[in-house]
Amino acid sequence: MFGNGGLAKGLGFLYRKGLRQFFATQSNSLAAKMRSIMLLPNPGMELKPHNRKILESLVFLIHEALGRGYRPTQYDLVKSIFIADYHHMNKYGRPVTYDTPHAMTHGPVPTRAYDMLKPSFNWPAAYGLEAAPFSMRDYPEKGPTVREYYNPSRAPDYRVLSKSDLNALSDALVYVIEKGFAGTKDWTHQLPAYKSAWASRGFSESVPMDLAALLEGNGEEDAEEIIFASKHLA
Repeated sequence: MFGNGGLAKGLGFLYRKGLRQFFATQSNSLAAKMRSIMLLPNPGMELKPHNRKILESLVFLIHEALGRGYRPTQYDLVKSIFIADYHHMNKYGRPVTYDTPHAMTHGPVPTRAYDMLKPSFNWPAAYGLEAAPFSMRDYPEKGPTVREYYNPSRAPDYRVLSKSDLNALSDALVYVIEKGFAGTKDWTHQLPAYKSAWASRGFSESVPMDLAALLEGNGEEDAEEIIFASKHLA
């Protein structure tokens, strides 16, 4: 059923899960040392973004939006990724992209995707590409800092995204298009994780959101497993 690598990872997962009760009874210093030995994330650690899945998600969303006759902006794309990640991890136990959400003025923003949509993003260093696999230009009708994304140079790599990933991304894009800027902003601003992060930002324009607060059920426990998984994906 499992290859040698899959069996080892599965056993390691169960072993680490069983240690949580032990960690809960120890001092903070001892628990931190044990977590380090077992490669468990310490509380508050962030996700490690899955760069391939973020890239393919962006390419997919641009194709989807254009296919619907819609001109996607950076706002539409990052909000679609955040919403897809949010719903997918609450339904299936993992996000689509593992991107790190930060609270910003207009709501939660997956930071890696946000950076990739900037004209200054270093594609050669990050992906070994000469340029982005899509075009971008100013969209003054929507605002002075808004850009639209068009003319993707290739189709998304469907080997990277699962069927549930694609469904979550497509559903999220439809939601963002239908609700528009104001409606999407209103919904995301009501999330307890966003409210808490934004209230604690001080003078910062961007602050990480607590993954556990975005999860229903056993938030702390589930967040630890998601963070651990994000650091061991190909």
